Amino acid sequence: MMVVGSIDLILLLIPNRFGIPEWEFTTASQFAAGMPVATTGIGILGFAAAATGRRVLVAVAGTASALYVAALLVMGVLFGLAVPLALKAGTNPILLIGMKKAIIKGSLEFGLYLVVHVALATWCFRAVKARRN
Repeated sequence: MMVVGSIDLILLLIPNRFGIPEWEFTTASQFAAGMPVATTGIGILGFAAAATGRRVLVAVAGTASALYVAALLVMGVLFGLAVPLALKAGTNPILLIGMKKAIIKGSLEFGLYLVVHVALATWCFRAVKARRN
C-alpha cells in the first residue's frame, strides 16, 4: 500500500508545471486527497514491523513518514500560494463556492496529514531507539 500510494502521488508531479498557479493548486489538492493510501501503508508497515521486532522496517516506515512531512510542507506552501490567485480567478459565484470548498478541504487535509505523519515518524523513530536499549 505504501508503495502504490507513493507511486500515485509521485505521478501527480509528472509532467511538472511549477510556476503555473492552476497546476499548483490542482496538483497540491490532489496530493492531499491521495494521502490516505500511502499513510495507511506506512502505518501498517510501521506498526506491524514494531510488533514483530523488525527494527529496519520500522526505520523505513519512520523515514518514509518523515519524507512525507517534507512533501506535505512543500505542497502545502504551493497550495497556500495558489489560493489567493484561485479566489481572484473565480468570478462566477457558483464556481467560487466550489473553489472555497476545495480550499477548506485541502487546508484541513494538509494540516491533519502533517500532524499524522509527524506523530507516526516520531513514534517509529522512538520504537527503533527503544529496541536498541
